Amino acid sequence: MKYDPVKKTLQFVPALITLDGSGLQAVIKHPSNGIFVLVQTAEKSFADLAGHWAAKDTELLATKGIIDGIADNRFAPEGVLTRAEIASLLVRAAGLEEKALSAATMNDVRGDDWYAGYVQAAVSAGLIDGYEDGTFRAGAAVTREELAVLLTRALKLAGRPAEGTGTAAAAFTDSTSVSAWAKDAVRTAQVAGLVNGLEDGSFRPQAQATRAEAAVMIKRYLLKAEFMNE
Repeated sequence: MKYDPVKKTLQFVPALITLDGSGLQAVIKHPSNGIFVLVQTAEKSFADLAGHWAAKDTELLATKGIIDGIADNRFAPEGVLTRAEIASLLVRAAGLEEKALSAATMNDVRGDDWYAGYVQAAVSAGLIDGYEDGTFRAGAAVTREELAVLLTRALKLAGRPAEGTGTAAAAFTDSTSVSAWAKDAVRTAQVAGLVNGLEDGSFRPQAQATRAEAAVMIKRYLLKAEFMNE
């Protein structure tokens, strides 16, 4: 974790922990200097994740400070993922710093919005874009194909091969429904193991991504990018 002496907070830092003859070693993957500490934080749990298929991955990310609930003991796993939320998730997972909002960034994001620093960091890093009319639309839902696009961008930023390895995955039963601008990213994310189809073999590209789906996919990204151990 990186300690911010001004905010007095800890921030997730991409790192791999290894054990050799000299003991534990941490390979920190962060572009700036600062105060880095190894900490063992209390495990975070949410009452509404009891028995949920995404509970393990979600609570792991919450413990690492990457993802938040909507209340102290509620995560709302089936809630719709918003553009503001995915911007914050990507920035935290990549270990990026929040940035002061630029007046030229988006005309519907204010400096005092909780997500402003995350949006600026995500836009500056090339992780997410605004719309042609200059808006960001923070409350808009993120679709499953949009999430695939964002995750492949995050992998590229991490310096990892954008293509998957091993045997190519079978095509989704509704692959023809994927938007033209998202086809390559969806295929790449599938082969890389970041996204899976649903039980019926479909991907449902235009379906709204849920908070649970985002948590699981972010965890897969962190492993693929070698930003954390299992």
